Amino acid sequence: MRLFVPGARVVSTASVAAVVEAAGHTVAAQGIGCVFGDPGVGKTVAVQQALHLLPDRVPVWRAVVGVKPGLPQMRASLLEALGLAAGSLEHRAQPADRALGEALRRSGVLFLDDAQRLSSPLLDYLRLLWDEPGTAAALLLCGASAERVIARVPALRSRVLTWHQVPGLDLERLAETLALFHDV
Repeated sequence: MRLFVPGARVVSTASVAAVVEAAGHTVAAQGIGCVFGDPGVGKTVAVQQALHLLPDRVPVWRAVVGVKPGLPQMRASLLEALGLAAGSLEHRAQPADRALGEALRRSGVLFLDDAQRLSSPLLDYLRLLWDEPGTAAALLLCGASAERVIARVPALRSRVLTWHQVPGLDLERLAETLALFHDV
């Protein structure tokens, strides 16, 4: 995600630092993490910053999901994010799932924003991919109310290693942040 404001940059607040720590822990453990919070509190920007700070040797794959995707669309998004031939595998479930499983045996992190858009069967599909023996990739799910959607899938919920809520920016923190810009 880019900030489309000329000269804008991510301010290292305690909230951003906490997301960086949570994401780093999830990636180091090759686990599953969930970053959640109210809309507009900076979850995606904070996760993007955390992924930017990972060592260069850690591949980062960003999957884009549409609103209420079906399994073929989800599979295509994952294939595309991992640099696999999405067009030829999208509607061929077994070969696509084998290719995804093989790709996820590599160390790296898959970032899936707007996870609240995913249905329970799609979240369970992700869980099945991460349950494959030899999976070495981490999975970071992010979104407003993502924790509630994941809670509806007990098998996935039990595998989430890191839960991190991004709080809203209170007036005191906002004043501190604005003061940083004033001093620059």
